[in-house]
This record gives sequence, structure tokens and C-alpha cells, in this order.
Amino acid sequence: MQDALHRYQRRDQGGLNSVEYFVEFGEGPEGKPLGCGTFSSLVLSSWDYFIPYKFEKEVEEKVFRKLPTKSKLPKNKYYDFRDMSMTYSNKESAWCIKCFGPDERAVKRSQKIRASYLNSEEHIEFQGQIKLPSLYEALRYIFVVLLNTIMCLPSAGRTLLQKYPSLFSAGLFSKRGPSRQQIMESFTKLTFYADGWKKKAADSEKQLTKPDKKLKLTVTGPEIAYALTTICMVQAALTVLQDSDRMPFKGGVYTPGVAFENTRLQERLEERGMTFTYEEIL
Repeated sequence: MQDALHRYQRRDQGGLNSVEYFVEFGEGPEGKPLGCGTFSSLVLSSWDYFIPYKFEKEVEEKVFRKLPTKSKLPKNKYYDFRDMSMTYSNKESAWCIKCFGPDERAVKRSQKIRASYLNSEEHIEFQGQIKLPSLYEALRYIFVVLLNTIMCLPSAGRTLLQKYPSLFSAGLFSKRGPSRQQIMESFTKLTFYADGWKKKAADSEKQLTKPDKKLKLTVTGPEIAYALTTICMVQAALTVLQDSDRMPFKGGVYTPGVAFENTRLQERLEERGMTFTYEEIL
């Protein structure tokens, strides 16, 4: 996702202002392939989302405090994100719920690394949504998210959630897990909408004018939890081994956006069936 986002930056010579993405989990005739492992990841991710302060503070002190003038990212003036848990998207003509995963923090951290160590002044507002087929499904997911939010904070609550996934997810997840047929029939689709500027300008000048360019990127792949995750992890590992000369630093721990920006990761994923389609819509 982060690699695709920065491919956007390279295509949009005038610079980007904001990116909003929508992720859709498609299913086949056999239904959704949602297992307890996926639910367990959701529980732990929810807990991490609401209790990030200690780790974030350590990162700020040890990684970005050395360059305080660049570690704080400025707010862009022009963007129209709705900071709501559930909303109707006119872009996708569908009900959506906000992504509460680590994506937004990872993108911000990528930008901080670039500002602090790679002399990049680019700052992009970023937000993700999960696209759902109906209002009923959106309300169902919101119920699961709210229940997770309440119960994931104490360790006893996390234990109960992971022990009884079907009960606490309104039947969305189960210990039985998906069948091979369900996995084969399902797909993942991510749609990115970006706005930016047609001409290159200094950051201070950009803030004075509204973005005058819009781009769209559509990424498709197989079922997300089992097939797509496996493909991405293996290809990312091979990229680290074989494209190390294209990485920005000799070693260390970095976000995917920083580590893979100039590598062949996207080409590797395309060779294994994923598609990346760019469009100019303004």
C-alpha cells in the first residue's frame, strides 16, 4: 500500500496533497473466508490502535527527536476527509467504515523518516475506509468494531474475544475458517483517490492554491488474509534480498513505504497476478 502511494508521488510531478483509499473484500458464491486467525489479528490491532502512546513516545524520542524542526508534520490546508466511523462515500457509492488499523500511522511515520533523514518536504494527508455492500453490513461491522474497542482494552476481554470469535463478531468470523473454495473465489480491491498539483511548487506556495489534479489508482489481488498476505510477504522478503542496493539505507528497521519505494516490489507483485491501474480523472 505504501509503495503504491509513493508511486503516486513519482507520477504526479506537481506533488500530492491527500490520498484516500477504499478497500473492498469480495466474496464468491461460497461466502466470506473469515477465520479466527484474522479475527485475532483484528483484536490485537484494535488494542494497538487505542494504546499506542508508549511506543509512539519512544519512537519520537529515539528516532525523530534528533531533528525536532522536521519531525512535526504540518497540516495540509485542502482536504475533505470525513473523520467519522461510518459514512456514505460518493466516490465509491457505498457505505464505508473507517480503517482502524496501523496504515495511517505507518504512512505518517514514512513521511517523518523522509523529512528527518532524506530531506523530503512532501506531506500527504491520508485516510482509509472499508467499503461494504450495504448499510446492514456497515452496521454489522460497526457493532463488531465497537465491541472490540470496549473488550480489547483489558487482557481478559482480549482472551474472551479470541476464544469465542463467532459470538463476538456476530457470525462474521469462526474457528472453522474458510474452505479452499472460498479463498479461491474471493478477491481484494483497493481504490486510491489522490489530489495534487499539476506544476511543481514550493510547499509554502502549494498551501495558497487548491489542488488542481486528481488521480485514481486501482489495485486488485486475491483473497486478502491467506493468499494476498502470503504473496506480499514472500515478495517483500525476496525484494530485501535481491534489491538491497535500491534501498535508501544499509540496514535498520523502516516502514514499507521507505524501504520499498525504489525497488521492484510492484513489478514482482504484478508478475504474480496483482494489477495496478492508474487513471487521471482531472
